[in-house]
Amino acid sequence: HNNIGERLDTGVPESLFKFNTSYRLPGELKHWKIAGGIHYQSDIFYDIAIDGNTVRNSQDAYALVNLMVAYQPTDKLTIQLNVDNVFDKKYYSAISNDVTYGALEMYGEPRNLMLSVKYKL
Repeated sequence: HNNIGERLDTGVPESLFKFNTSYRLPGELKHWKIAGGIHYQSDIFYDIAIDGNTVRNSQDAYALVNLMVAYQPTDKLTIQLNVDNVFDKKYYSAISNDVTYGALEMYGEPRNLMLSVKYKL
């Protein structure tokens, strides 16, 4: 912020928070592992003057939730399911303003699932 409280770089979030954790289940469920994470970002924006008008391109604050479950029946075999952006939040992964092209946005990844199988030789 400058000396009158204005943000100097509005394209950088003021707040960014990432938290991830995992837990291997105990006892008879010891072959299972669960994990989750959250990514929070405060708002960002760009202002640009085009033909005498100020154009604002912005991304509101957002949070993404990711989950994972894995099953490891042996030391060599792991089967894992990841779900990213669980709530299918619509957000931009990048924004900018360009004098020639105007406002530019790149959408972030929608909800997606990935199933993987890993075997160690």
